[in-house]
Amino acid sequence: MSEVAEMAPGPLFIVSMWRGGSSLLHVLMNKHPQIGLMFEADLLLLRPLFLKPDFLNDWRERGEFWNQVFSRHGLNAHEFAQVRPDFEGVFEAVHRAYARRKGAVIWGDKSPN
Repeated sequence: MSEVAEMAPGPLFIVSMWRGGSSLLHVLMNKHPQIGLMFEADLLLLRPLFLKPDFLNDWRERGEFWNQVFSRHGLNAHEFAQVRPDFEGVFEAVHRAYARRKGAVIWGDKSPN
């Protein structure tokens, strides 16, 4: 009987200057079965969208339009329809879903931003 590992409580970020080797580091780290880091999801750049009232919030559509954050990572934007549109909740839900899909317990992102 195998135990299901619990997700790490906080994210892991790979941050560097452009052309600093972070993409290579991301690829190497993501080869580990317990690490699931998204590649430049850049949800941080969409943070102002979360200032809108909930009923006007279209963060999923704009995220997909901006850099195909869902389709590039094999996620479906509709999976997050029930996520309350506040930045912290959305960031965590999307990144954890990506890691969970891979079976990883360490979640986060690689981004120069």
